[in-house]
Amino acid sequence: MFESIKKVWRDPVWSKVIAAGIITSIAAFAALFTHLLTTPVPFWALLSALVVITLLAPHWWRAINKKKPQLYLAWHGSAGWGIGGVLQQDGMERVLRLQGPVVISSSLLTEPIFITAMELENAEYVGPHFQMFELRPGEMIGQTLMLNFRGALPREGDPLKVNLTLVDIKGERYPLKTAILRAFPGPQLQPKEPSVMPLDDEALVVASPEHILLRISNVDNGGIRGIQLQVENHRLTSIHNVRVILTSAAGFDSRYGDFREASLTGQTFAGPDVVRPSCSGKPIPLLWKSPQFPHLVTGENNVLRKLVWPDTDKNDIEKWRLSLRVDISDGPAHTPGHESDLKEVSADVIVLWNKTRNEFSIEKPNTATTHPSPPAAFPLDGSDGTKRTIVKYIMLGQNQLLAYTTTRATLPGTRFLVLRSHPDRDPQSVETSDRHAANTRWNEWYQEWKKAGFGGASGSGLDCTAPF
Repeated sequence: MFESIKKVWRDPVWSKVIAAGIITSIAAFAALFTHLLTTPVPFWALLSALVVITLLAPHWWRAINKKKPQLYLAWHGSAGWGIGGVLQQDGMERVLRLQGPVVISSSLLTEPIFITAMELENAEYVGPHFQMFELRPGEMIGQTLMLNFRGALPREGDPLKVNLTLVDIKGERYPLKTAILRAFPGPQLQPKEPSVMPLDDEALVVASPEHILLRISNVDNGGIRGIQLQVENHRLTSIHNVRVILTSAAGFDSRYGDFREASLTGQTFAGPDVVRPSCSGKPIPLLWKSPQFPHLVTGENNVLRKLVWPDTDKNDIEKWRLSLRVDISDGPAHTPGHESDLKEVSADVIVLWNKTRNEFSIEKPNTATTHPSPPAAFPLDGSDGTKRTIVKYIMLGQNQLLAYTTTRATLPGTRFLVLRSHPDRDPQSVETSDRHAANTRWNEWYQEWKKAGFGGASGSGLDCTAPF
């Protein structure tokens, strides 16, 4: 109580109110005492003054002890902390990352407030740019947070006590109750010296189990520079109908230390030529820079599409993640009795373009491998001759969204399997030969999960692109 009185006394307005009350009380008691001794002031007047003071005293006391509005923040079960990365001029800096869905409420608010910042005790906020939000009296709102802090790197793997403070647009601070966040693995960090190699004499190679190689290399032809892909056939038989699909191209945002949502999807390159055993197919230009275009472009047969870099990102080096899928047949199309399509080859390739020098480079081969497979919800090889290959997945414990291609020895063609697993209900799945229907169902379940937030989830399907 004494601390409350001291706090109110420091307020310039309430200190004057309290001082006036004290002076009035002293004057009233002094007048009463004087009246009892000598003064002719009527006794009833003094008694009335004392009654008024007595009635006002509770109001003064409540004003002194008036509680300040408080805010409350509850982290969703999928939230957590990990070691993240923030891109700096000399490489990637390790930072503490708090992320996940939250619910925010308040008490004793009398007017809307606008939250403009979040602070962590003994740490410095380093991004991303905080998205201001409004909180109204009696309102409960949901947010998805990703907060990076410098100066606090706790031991990895342990639960973390978090003491956050919200700050509103007027500078008022609202300390939150201590929260304990579970740990989850943060993103892999780039070393201080970026792991990039020039492509002058070397190429990045992605191998298929069926002895087909994707060779991704630099191209410089008549003033046009860029990245090309070439399919090599190391089988004993010819391959036909090479179809390269640039499923997505996403630019890197240095403020978040992660890639943005895809700015281009579904660019297709068709190669109908036969590639003989131990031979290479014709090079396919994935993306390039031509003098007549301000942006990078991709495409063929005069159907070009731009890879437009955001105008607010002033980095001199553009960093793009190209997600590729290559479909190949081992026999001519529409030939009776020909074998089914070969297993498709998938890869993510990270390309950097120096705009000033118009130079291309690519990260080391270990960053451009086929996606790893998580623990499978279905056996990959069935007793009935079924073979399944996982294409994309999102996982958070028993909360899973998975996409497979399936083949069966007795049935021609490829089928597409999408599985949605919830911790609290039976799994849902759809298996169809209709690629579009499978992609549509994936998107429905993806959007359903996205509403709750992907905090703590991992996998190759977080970029919102279709799996098939």
